[in-house]
Amino acid sequence: MPAYGQYPGVQLPQYGYNPPSPYAPVFQPTPLPSLPQMQPQLQQPQPVQAQQQPVTVRMVASRAEAYAAQIPFDGTINVFVNANAKEVYIKRFNPETGGADFGDYLRQNAPAQQTTADAAPCAEYATAAALEETRAKLAALTEEMDALRAAIGKKSRKGAAEDE
Repeated sequence: MPAYGQYPGVQLPQYGYNPPSPYAPVFQPTPLPSLPQMQPQLQQPQPVQAQQQPVTVRMVASRAEAYAAQIPFDGTINVFVNANAKEVYIKRFNPETGGADFGDYLRQNAPAQQTTADAAPCAEYATAAALEETRAKLAALTEEMDALRAAIGKKSRKGAAEDE
């Protein structure tokens, strides 16, 4: 049997009035338990963990295969390895341009160490004997110039410095 004021199959508009029903529960507010007094608490900053970007690695046979491969739109880095050509391709969706960024890398062997014969020539220093030989030639030329000046009638610098 329906409650008082409720008729099966008929909906009456609700205008804020519910007719009393002998079966309706009576609302009795229950007292709230006393809450402890709230005290301010200092919040300690939590360390921010860097999120690592997911990486997908796949073997391919050529650059064209890596270029044509479908990639997800979530920014995952896709690495394609071509072991035969010693190349690595990287492809990633770029949300700023709406396209894919594609990069290819070629493995190069480190250059071999140069031998001393192949190396650029370093500065050569004169030996003590070669230096003494050059000094002797310079002294002979200086004496020869002094003799020529004396024949002309001019005093050499050395002789002029001694006269003064």
